Amino acid sequence: MRVVAIIVAVALALGGAAAIFSGNDDSPAESIPSTTAVDDPTESTEDNANNSTPTTEADAGSQAPAGSPERVAKEVGPSVVQIESNGEIGSGVIYDESGLVLTAHHVVESAETFNVVLNDGTKLRGRVVGRRPARDLAVLAVESTKELPAAKLGGDDLAIGQPVVALGSPFGYQASVTSGIISGLNRQLTIGSMTLTGLIQTDAAINPGNSGGPLVDAKNRVIGINTAIASTSGGSNGVGFAVPIPDAQDLMDEVEKAGGAEAPTLPATENAFGNPGNGFDFQLPDSLGDLFGDLFDQLDPGQSAPNDGFGAPPAADTGIVEIEPAPRGWTESNNMSFRSGDQGVETIILTGPDGTVTVTATKGPEAKNAAEVYNGKGEVRRLADDLTVIVEGTPGVSSSDLEAIADAVREK
Repeated sequence: MRVVAIIVAVALALGGAAAIFSGNDDSPAESIPSTTAVDDPTESTEDNANNSTPTTEADAGSQAPAGSPERVAKEVGPSVVQIESNGEIGSGVIYDESGLVLTAHHVVESAETFNVVLNDGTKLRGRVVGRRPARDLAVLAVESTKELPAAKLGGDDLAIGQPVVALGSPFGYQASVTSGIISGLNRQLTIGSMTLTGLIQTDAAINPGNSGGPLVDAKNRVIGINTAIASTSGGSNGVGFAVPIPDAQDLMDEVEKAGGAEAPTLPATENAFGNPGNGFDFQLPDSLGDLFGDLFDQLDPGQSAPNDGFGAPPAADTGIVEIEPAPRGWTESNNMSFRSGDQGVETIILTGPDGTVTVTATKGPEAKNAAEVYNGKGEVRRLADDLTVIVEGTPGVSSSDLEAIADAVREK
């Protein structure tokens, strides 16, 4: 499964080719029970974005402080969706209760209809009803029999240093939240043959799969749509970009005039980012196999990408673990490997009837720590002293399927 983001970076091939490990430990796997997180009580009152009254100590037990990442996640999280099609994953945010979703155009440019997964795991059908490739923006209409939770929009009063929160599905991990500040405004970014201007720059971690998700301010207002990162590693280096919400107003008005959620479906478009012919592949800017961009030349003029093996064709077998056999109904849709010194990480994503499962294998000196600090709702396995596997699923995946997949993981 591809997780969607545009990465402007040094070329980095992440299709299962970067991590090479030797050795095999035949010791039996150790099953480590996971810790189930306890959810906070559900809030029944809506936060007033204009209410500056500080949270009292009496309120502290029932709600997080206004403006905190926790509060933003509670208020805006239900409006954030995961967008899936042809093994690709991106994000979006519901901005109208009738089922209109704002997202990045590069998330949806290759098709007309998509699966849209709500925050609670409900999967609905979505179709593209608005496109604005030049601003990397698009609108989906979601087919639903009930009103959907809509986020509030903002973005007219941005300031450098202002706290922000990014929400989405980085690497397929739905309902993820990261926080930071606005670190720059009116940024310009050239990606292939296209130049995006007026961008918000943030140090909130944005990774593949965050594309199309919202950047939110402390008043719980969506102020931008995440679109790209600048990175020399393929992951977040704290330089992310979002398209300001005011830039989407014309598109939203256009969709409203065309019928809103009943507007006609728009056909897929050609890749808006083109191929600059500089040796990097822009044909699939969304995929983990094509996390390439031209910012390297902007940062280091005249210097070519280093020959570190990342740009080489994938080796025949560079993975850490395998799933053998995969439970019935579950198929592997993507495999990503990373190498950093004497530690490696491999992520395998499986698609099944009730959602997706992510298998993350950590090999090396950090493997033990990865098992000890994990407190999620997934399954944890110690396959060896230097190999830990964590298996997590989207909300619709049953605990029995999660356990069966974890039990099927083997070290290569």
